[in-house]
Amino acid sequence: MAKRKTKPIVAVVGRPNVGKSTLFNALAGENISIVKDTPGITRDRIYADIHWLDMTFT
Repeated sequence: MAKRKTKPIVAVVGRPNVGKSTLFNALAGENISIVKDTPGITRDRIYADIHWLDMTFT
């Protein structure tokens, strides 16, 4: 199989306070995104290179 020249870009979207930042941090393997029980805490776009199942995506 040929290697990709660009990484796929994935977005995590959803309602407030459902665990998007927690999921992002788990995939990233580090605490990049702020996690609180208050809606609206994470409002900025956050990027990271994620390595999963022998693939890399942003």
